[in-house]
Amino acid sequence: PDKLGGGDPSKYITDGYHFQNWFVRKSHEKEDIDRACDGAWDYYLNLLWGGPHDDVAGISALVYLERKNIPIIGPSSPMLALHYDKPAFYAKAEHNGLLVPSNTPGRYPKIVKFSKTTGSPGLTYSSVCSSKKQIDEQSKLLALQNSSARVFVQDYITGIECSAIVLEMGHEPVALSPLEYVFPKDTPSKRAFLTFENKFENVDKGIIQYAFTTDAKRKAAVQKAAVEAFKSAGMSPGGAWARVDMRIETATNRVYVLEVNPFPCIFCPIGNTFGDDLVVEKTFPGSHFAIMDILIASHRIQHGVPTREYPTIVSIYDKISTDYDKTRRSQPLERKIAENATSFDWTGSVLDLGCGTGYLGELLHAAGSASDMIGVDLSPGMTAAASVKKFYRQPVTIEPIQEFIFRGVEGSYDHVACYSTLSFFDNPTCTAIIARMFMLARKSVSFEIDDLSPEDCEKSSKFADGRWCRWWNWNNTCVGNRFPTPTGWKRVQDESMGLYHSVHSHTDVHGRFFRFEREVPVSVPLEKSSLWKKCVEWVRHIARKRT
Repeated sequence: PDKLGGGDPSKYITDGYHFQNWFVRKSHEKEDIDRACDGAWDYYLNLLWGGPHDDVAGISALVYLERKNIPIIGPSSPMLALHYDKPAFYAKAEHNGLLVPSNTPGRYPKIVKFSKTTGSPGLTYSSVCSSKKQIDEQSKLLALQNSSARVFVQDYITGIECSAIVLEMGHEPVALSPLEYVFPKDTPSKRAFLTFENKFENVDKGIIQYAFTTDAKRKAAVQKAAVEAFKSAGMSPGGAWARVDMRIETATNRVYVLEVNPFPCIFCPIGNTFGDDLVVEKTFPGSHFAIMDILIASHRIQHGVPTREYPTIVSIYDKISTDYDKTRRSQPLERKIAENATSFDWTGSVLDLGCGTGYLGELLHAAGSASDMIGVDLSPGMTAAASVKKFYRQPVTIEPIQEFIFRGVEGSYDHVACYSTLSFFDNPTCTAIIARMFMLARKSVSFEIDDLSPEDCEKSSKFADGRWCRWWNWNNTCVGNRFPTPTGWKRVQDESMGLYHSVHSHTDVHGRFFRFEREVPVSVPLEKSSLWKKCVEWVRHIARKRT
């Protein structure tokens, strides 16, 4: 990260991770990277943002880091190089069907800017031109500022400036809640864009403000464009995250993509209102610690780490599927699920993650609930049970639950439940699954977490042919403890109890049942904090260096 304090996860996450910030000097990048790689770190979060004309480490340093063959989270060197080459990115985006500002002959106004920079250097109100003469004058002015930088002329899109963070969840890029810049009502259309001054001065003064996109149709269009732009920029798979800047044309409501910034302003100094941290804090389930967990979980999923145990788990549960209900339904855990089936409203569509033999669907049917059950499970043997066939949509989905929900559509189900399943996932993946459950649910989210002993986490099972296999479960109590109630939701169940008697540790396993229900949506003020001035000064400093 930058010396001045940008991009520091330790300011937001004080539990479960150990971070060390490492500044890489452009003049000594190999030496600094060699020293950074001496430590026994599990992951390296790439914040090397420097472009071709910046005096901080970037593309070349990242190339050298990649040669170390270490686990890196963040954009690769080709992704970063494309970010600083807007003409090349626009060509890829257009090829993939996205709208980008072109340079239509005879169409005005135009906007004149540098083609291989970021942060709006050189952008002023004079950048918007209404004639060939003005274009030539502005081009010469930019050439005087930086003779080695290429000047780019595009159609100026009259409309709304907006952005959306895109986060990889497993293999799937997901767009978070979009933000729009709100200019004063009397702002002429040719001045309603982010000049250097607007971005770093007028936002600071509150002259230009933020607003979350509330129109459902517009929100969906912006999120779709953001995801496709993320892909067009080569950010998927493996780019981890980005912020996509766009404009919505007033006359047509069409979304034009301006750029994909591979380093969103997340984990910046606490209290800043740059926009990106605000989106995470106010709208993302689990907030900043969930973002960090998802970065880790996605890296593991993309590198095939969880799938190594799937065959073992499937074999075990296929083997015990015929007797599973006889041995488990008398346990307190199952009795509590039965109580929940009658105590809460389950009307509508219910996504049952880890549906097993269909116990929840059977219970809801017996309770007279008008529930449309959608089941997902890893074991074909478990889902062959009569209750699954009778009470669930057919066919049920046979695949890892995280892969199913990561590619799901926001707000697709009334209720999302996950019982007796989360212990199969490590802490980061468990967090990612819970966060995604909130994103997919319209009405409620229900789950249960086992407080497992070390003996229960490392399990051994014997097959019929005498072979033994070892497989892992995880204690995700820490995830339940630190997962906050998301904005717009209320916690209606948080109950600790004994769940079942373990045949592995010969002890009683305890755990917690959670249920959250959505409240009536409320507006979220985007107020500034006392640290705002410090944050703005930091960004101004970087922007001046780039100019």
